[in-house]
Amino acid sequence: MIIGLLLLAGCAGKDPRPTWSGGSGNFAQDNYACVRESTYTHTSGYINAYGGAVSSGPGLNRPQYVLCMEARGYTLVCQPETHLNADRDKCKR
Repeated sequence: MIIGLLLLAGCAGKDPRPTWSGGSGNFAQDNYACVRESTYTHTSGYINAYGGAVSSGPGLNRPQYVLCMEARGYTLVCQPETHLNADRDKCKR
């Protein structure tokens, strides 16, 4: 029970994420298409005197994703008494 209260208390002070409103009525399909259009593969690596490493994986171009969703008629909405930050990815109080 104490662990549950600590986890709940840790989430209480965080700013909520925005949600999508409006659109064509098929959010799952539109979201899937925009994620696919906005996903890219990043690769990085390094070499030093002891060897090296390489990593590769998918990434999401968030501004492109937001523009794609807006082009499909969706709008980012924050809860009352909050507003979008400059990057349009989080709600601020």
